Order: sequence, then structure tokens, then C-alpha cells
Amino acid sequence: ITLAIAAILTTVAIPSFTETIKNNRLTTKTNLLVGALNLARSEAVKRRQRVNLCASSSGTACDGANWVQGWIIWEDIDDSNTLNNGEAILQVSEALPPGITIVASAAVLGFSPQGAATVNTNTFGICDDRPNETGRIITIKSTGRTNLDKKTDC
Repeated sequence: ITLAIAAILTTVAIPSFTETIKNNRLTTKTNLLVGALNLARSEAVKRRQRVNLCASSSGTACDGANWVQGWIIWEDIDDSNTLNNGEAILQVSEALPPGITIVASAAVLGFSPQGAATVNTNTFGICDDRPNETGRIITIKSTGRTNLDKKTDC
């Protein structure tokens, strides 16, 4: 009887537990990107200088990589949207684990010294390997504020 009860509980609990782990992983990675966006915006205001983010697989250059491969935040002294010699890299993010995808509306996202986004609206769609209703979408308004919603078209 004890084994039968344990088998039933295991059959019910394991799929639910796996779903919880995937939800937490997606939330953690979404919060990592939101934190990077907030850091870039606050650094732009603090430094009174434009600060940008871009996808980077190397951690030293904007190489057009997918955002899943990592990103960098840097001080864009000459407002060129290009990381040049002499511009300080403020943060490097490593690649995200397999199963997470990020679709971005821009290759480079910048914040002005007033904290406003340099492009009117930018979005990041973050999904995992589950279909539908499991993703998140981060929208960066022209004011620089981020908004987080559920994404249902993963």
C-alpha cells in the first residue's frame, strides 16, 4: 500500500515539479535581463553619458550575436552605437542556458543621460522550450521604463 501511494504521489508531483523549475528558470533569466536594462539606465543618468547594451558572445565587442549568447553594457562616449577603444565596458553577461530563446527588436539599445531610451519602443521576447503561454515580453518605453508581461506566442 505504501509503495502504491508513493508511486501515485510521484506520478502527480514530478510533472508539476518540473513545470515549477522551468517557470523559475524563465523568471530568473527574465529578471537578469530586466536588471541589466535598469543598470544601463541608471548608469546613464549617474554618469550623465549615453550607456548602451548589445548582444555579445565574446564579452568584448558587439558581434551581432543572439542575446541568448550574452550581452554587454558600455559607456558610449561618442554616441556612435558602436563599442570603440576607450569606452568602458560596465557589465558582461554570460550566455543563458540551453532551452531559453530571446528575440529582440534591436541589436543595440541605448539610454540617454536623462534615462530615456534612444529608440521609441524596444521589446525583448523571452521563451523557453515549452509551447505557448510560457514566455515573457519586456517592453522598454521611450521614457526608459521597462514593462513586463506574459508572452503567449512562443
